[in-house]
Parts: sequence; C-alpha cells; structure tokens
Amino acid sequence: MQGALFTQLAACVAMLGVSIAVSEAGAQFQEPAQSDVYYYFDAVTGSISPLEMQVTKVMTKNYLFVVEGGYELAGGRSSFRIKSGQEQEFLIRLSPAFEGIREHGFTLKDYVFLTAASARKDRRKIITVRWPLAGTPSINENKIPCDVKAYGDASVLIVPHEPLPAGEYAFMFSAPEYNSPRQQAFFAFGIDSASKN
Repeated sequence: MQGALFTQLAACVAMLGVSIAVSEAGAQFQEPAQSDVYYYFDAVTGSISPLEMQVTKVMTKNYLFVVEGGYELAGGRSSFRIKSGQEQEFLIRLSPAFEGIREHGFTLKDYVFLTAASARKDRRKIITVRWPLAGTPSINENKIPCDVKAYGDASVLIVPHEPLPAGEYAFMFSAPEYNSPRQQAFFAFGIDSASKN
C-alpha cells in the first residue's frame, strides 16, 4: 500500500516538474530572427512585433533666435500603437558587427537612442540639436533614459526608466545599410491613452 502511494506521489511530482518546466519555457519570449530591427514585446501574449520603420533625411530650420537640426517622419501618427498601461519593453537583435558590445552596459546605453517626437497633422518632428544665437548649443537633450541589457543569444532588451506617457516616439538607429551622412533610420511607435478607442 505504501509502495503504491509512493509511486503515485513520485508520478505527481514528476508531472508537476514537467508542468513547471513547460510554464517556465512558455514565459520566455522569442528572440528576433532578423537583425537590426526594433520590436515591441507584448508581455501578455509573449509575442514580438516590428515597429514602424522610416529612413528620413536631415533637416534644419532657421528661426529668429535659434537654428534647429533633426529629422521629420512622414505622418502625424505612427502606424504601430500601444496603450498606456501596457508593458513598454522592446527588443533588437544586433548584427554580428555589433555583438561585441552586448556585455558592456554603458556602451549599450549609448547605442540605444530613444526619443520623443512632436506630432503635427502630417508629420512627426525629432529635434537632435539646437543652436541659439547666444549661448551653448544643446545636443540630444530629448534622449529618453532606458535600462538596456543583453538578452538571449544576440539580442538586447530595452525598457524606459519611467513609463512613457501618451505620445509619439522613435528609436534612432545607426547602420550602414540604412544610413548615410545625410539620412537616418528610425523605428517609431505611438502610445495612446488607455481611454482612447
């Protein structure tokens, strides 16, 4: 009798172990197959989705007392949307040329550049430099601090330090296949307020 109970208990423990293992495996989200593309990670479903990509030219605007330099993205809203309150986690798989920086936290934080975009009716503007007629120029003052760490075999997980409010955002990305001295690649997304349909 005791032997039978012991056998049943062992079987239950084994089944529990299998269940835990499956559950833990299911909690691991997939690593991107394509390099040099930013993805949004949906913590609820465990899925990843590519952000909106645009390659745009450098633009400068002269105002009365300041010159602004930056970029404009076509469209007033990103085609990729998430809701306020959703997890804000992103992934990028590094190309082989950049894999060596994955273990260096400070280098990774310099590599990842997330910024807000000011939305207009038909475009989004990203300002990277301001030159006042008098005073010191500001460079990349709109960069959003993020926690950045190596993930998986060749990817990087990115989480903003603070939850981002509703608005338009973009990751600036530097890679020879996208960029030239006069243009820049961006991976954009928008955040809608939770009450917005």
